[in-house]
Amino acid sequence: ADDTLRIVTRIAESNMRVKAVSYNQNRGKGYALRRGIGTAKGEVIVTFDADCAVDAAEIEKFVQAVKKDEKIFANGSRFIAPMEKKAMPKLHILGNKFFAMLLSLLIGQRVTDALCGTKAFRKKDFERMKLEEDSWPDFEILAKASKLGLKIVDVPVHYKRREYGKSKMKTLRHGAYFLEQLIKIAIGKFVV
Repeated sequence: ADDTLRIVTRIAESNMRVKAVSYNQNRGKGYALRRGIGTAKGEVIVTFDADCAVDAAEIEKFVQAVKKDEKIFANGSRFIAPMEKKAMPKLHILGNKFFAMLLSLLIGQRVTDALCGTKAFRKKDFERMKLEEDSWPDFEILAKASKLGLKIVDVPVHYKRREYGKSKMKTLRHGAYFLEQLIKIAIGKFVV
């Protein structure tokens, strides 16, 4: 375990705009998003991975993209701006680009990075998505954003080697899982 909860709790004690949301058992990213966003009071939501592979200073351009147009869903892309060497294994780069291409075909919108953790959207749109997936909800979120008529805009992020933690990505296991998610999108299992 890391010190994230302790750090956020300490910050929340002196900043009323920060609230720590925690629960005992790890139930996946989708569950965490539903809990955190359900607690959030703001109109614009930004998701951001805690490994610090993307600089927090880049969040502002996501917020601005969403505030500029009510129909924008800002999707982070690690493949537009230069990426630090060895920030991501080559096989994961190829796999991500392949899945992004398939997802783009299925949803009718171009997505260059289907798995970047940095995204921004309006809270009301997330609530309308009725997110089902607990594990890795990235494909479901993008598919449902498209179904809601949101324009997915790739926002470049400068991706670097993670500062904290170790990647949970297992190439074969998660590759099969992501194919399963794309099949669910193709057959219309994820409905808004």
